[in-house]
Amino acid sequence: MIAKTTACGCVLAAVLCSGCRNTAPAPARTSAAELRESAYRANNRGVALMERSSYGEAIAAFREALTTDPALRLARINLAIGLFYAGQPQDAAREAEEARRDYPEAPQPLYLLGLIARSENRPDTARDAFVRVLTLDPADAGAKLNLAMVHLEQGRFAEAAALCRSVLADEPYNATAAYNLALALNRDGDARGGAVAMRRFEQLRNAPYAVTLSQTYLEQGRYAEAIASTGVEPDLVNASPPRVAFVDATDAIGIGSTNRRPAGAMPPVPLAGGVTLADIDADGDLDVLASGLALTVWRNDRGHLVDATAGMGFSGMPPDVTGAIAGDVNNDDRADVIALTQFRRRRTGACRGAGRCRSRRRSGSLRWGARRRREPSVPQQRQRHLGRCRTHRGCGPVISGCRSGADGLRQPPRCGPAHDPPWRRAAGVPQPAKRHLPGRRTRRDVRRRRRLHVRRRG
Repeated sequence: MIAKTTACGCVLAAVLCSGCRNTAPAPARTSAAELRESAYRANNRGVALMERSSYGEAIAAFREALTTDPALRLARINLAIGLFYAGQPQDAAREAEEARRDYPEAPQPLYLLGLIARSENRPDTARDAFVRVLTLDPADAGAKLNLAMVHLEQGRFAEAAALCRSVLADEPYNATAAYNLALALNRDGDARGGAVAMRRFEQLRNAPYAVTLSQTYLEQGRYAEAIASTGVEPDLVNASPPRVAFVDATDAIGIGSTNRRPAGAMPPVPLAGGVTLADIDADGDLDVLASGLALTVWRNDRGHLVDATAGMGFSGMPPDVTGAIAGDVNNDDRADVIALTQFRRRRTGACRGAGRCRSRRRSGSLRWGARRRREPSVPQQRQRHLGRCRTHRGCGPVISGCRSGADGLRQPPRCGPAHDPPWRRAAGVPQPAKRHLPGRRTRRDVRRRRRLHVRRRG
């Protein structure tokens, strides 16, 4: 048994371990790559500090990223955003202008310049900035709403209403768009439309899913939020394939000629389970659990696999292990093993070989009652249950005792005291008296009816 699983486990273990041997080591990172990585980490730290409203520390983190890598695009844009929320609009505008010149395709600097112009009461500059943002991204809701509010300030109510309707078409839950639409319609002379829009705003104002623009961070549009590194930037991803080759490591890890199948042993069979990798001995390297016809544990001793099935207490496992799962079940920081075995349905010896129980189930009285009543009552179902033993095929799941009645109560069989459940025999519970239910034919009635039927035929 062990020889079969050993042979199967050896093959898979050799394949798995062979992939760990590279023809050439991975090239070390250059200093420029390490500096770029540290700059991205500083940028992401600044983004996290912005969400905690620690704008001063966030600005310091963005400046650190730019000191490490002056060409980092995210840090330059985020520095302008951090200065804006830190209450330094002049410095923020200067950084935003530099970011706009360096990255003309980025909408964040233009959006930030528009917010700064609105806060300084420069509507024409703000309108031009938001129009340019919509040129880069025509579907941005934040730029549309800010441009609509600029139109409201300049008396262009029709343009403001059109922009608010466009936002509500994309985001029906935008409370700011509903409110500005109501203002634009009322000021344009459409009182009925303004009332409808105001009722819509009243419904959205207290809704938990409503979107409202404000003057705080994360509530002025997506282009006024700091940008985090996702790790998939082109300068961080190495697109070249790794130089890896597979070699045969069967003899090198100790499962070659020293563990071959002895003479006269059974031939190896295909693996019925699989291979599980886990640190069983808690030494920092992965061990192999091979499951087939039995569970075999291969301990990884510095790259050399040693059969440790008996030494680690796995020799007494069931012979039909089909799989193994490793995990810390009891939370003691050590790996535990759950062995998966095949389920075999076994019968109890209560009515084994007793034709009386089987014939009683097929008796004419039971079948006659079933034909006579298609929907028997609960007492009749309980009475009909008596004599049916759950150890036979078709009588229910294989558990000791008799099948439960229709009301969920366990009933004793009518096969005699020898067929009672163990708990009834141990407690000495007497068998209930047989009773004749009205409307039910007994076996004597059935036999009498059969005799009359024969006589009528004669």
